[in-house]
Formats: sequence, structure tokens, C-alpha cells
Amino acid sequence: MMDPINSNYPLTIVPIINKPLICYQLEYLQRHGVHNILVTVERKYAHKIEKYLKNHYKSVSDPSKVNIELVVFQDDEESVVALRLLAPKINGPFIAIEGNTLIDIPLDQVLDTHTLT
Repeated sequence: MMDPINSNYPLTIVPIINKPLICYQLEYLQRHGVHNILVTVERKYAHKIEKYLKNHYKSVSDPSKVNIELVVFQDDEESVVALRLLAPKINGPFIAIEGNTLIDIPLDQVLDTHTLT
């Protein structure tokens, strides 16, 4: 369905109502107090995502308090490989969100009982 767009362009920066999909996810996480964000990306899209985040993404909170790090994996690798690359960087509870998903679940209820770093 999205393959013609997705073949040369990362789906996460495709605009949805004039805002790239990744913005919805980043803003959602920040609203719920998540300030360390790891973004996994295929190597072929890494430069485009990095460029977008650097030049266009505006944090909903103080940008100095948000850490967004790209974790790059090979284009043909399964998503489980991305999780293996993330393992050394995760030292507590974490949230994984698929890049082409819009969510709005009440994280504040979960965050009341768990601390995310």
C-alpha cells in the first residue's frame, strides 16, 4: 500500500496532516516524560531521518532535555536485529513503537508505576 512512497523515502517522515509521522510519535513520548529516545532506522534512510531531525524537528519541551539517538541497521535485516542493537543501550523499562504507527494510549497510567529513563 505505501511501497511506492516507502521505496526511496522513509515512511516515518511522510507528512500526515502537514506533519511527519515521526513528529507525532516524538511529541507523544515527550508529553509523557520520555526524554531519551532511540530511533532505529535502515541504513538507506539514516541520512534523511538524521537531516530531518536536525533541521526541522522542534521539541515540544526544552530541546536541551531531549536526547534522540539514531540506531542504524542494515537495510535487509529483520527488526529483531534492531532490537539486538538496542539491547546495550537499554538499562530499564522501555517502549517500542513501530515507525508507521500513530498511538495515543494513556502512558501516564503506566508511568505512574514505572520510571522511564
